[in-house]
Amino acid sequence: MREYAVLNYGSRPHLLRMNGVRNARIEGIRWTNSPMYHLFLIDIDNFYIADFEIYVDVFEQKKLAQRFGYFDYNAGIPTFPLNTDGIDPSGTNIYIRNVTITNFDDAVAVKPANRGYQLANCS
Repeated sequence: MREYAVLNYGSRPHLLRMNGVRNARIEGIRWTNSPMYHLFLIDIDNFYIADFEIYVDVFEQKKLAQRFGYFDYNAGIPTFPLNTDGIDPSGTNIYIRNVTITNFDDAVAVKPANRGYQLANCS
């Protein structure tokens, strides 16, 4: 995923990033205000995601951006939050159920799998 790092200019972290995971389950959690993607799941297989919420508070995101010098005062709030995707999975046999996502960006953005992946070569 080296090419991905180049696209993340601010080096903002994800709340959860998993790579090469099989037979996993995530449920019953509230994820709030990730600096980047909330769940970034790469090369996964047999993944169950259910019964949780992802929430981005646009005003808190603005405060963080101002604090770290990433806010354009002329652009205003509609430009924020930037790239705070909900769930970005790449893999096979992924089940997403009963999830509430309020993030002003992609709720679920399925990413393509890479032929170099160990568990999944198609999303």
